[in-house]
Amino acid sequence: HLASAALEIEDRVGDVIAEGLAGGDRLSSSLQGLDHLVQTANELSVFIGALSQSADESTTIPVSGHIRAIGLRSLAEALVGKAVSRAERSSGRGEVDLF
Repeated sequence: HLASAALEIEDRVGDVIAEGLAGGDRLSSSLQGLDHLVQTANELSVFIGALSQSADESTTIPVSGHIRAIGLRSLAEALVGKAVSRAERSSGRGEVDLF
């Protein structure tokens, strides 16, 4: 659901950029969609965080096979508790951090 919403916003914003100022009304709609996407991702984070806190220490879920299916390395690392902050990822290495 989130990926579909993000693709729709990406398409709209791309069209607006291509059209210049003439696409201002559509940009407003795209930004509202982006705001909803951010809110949804945040609330999903809260939900997953609450689930992880409610699991007792004896609960184990094998995730290694599933993590390999995640194409975004930073997301996969975050899901297994090896997350590195954006500042740490980009500090001193000269890499561009494209959102």
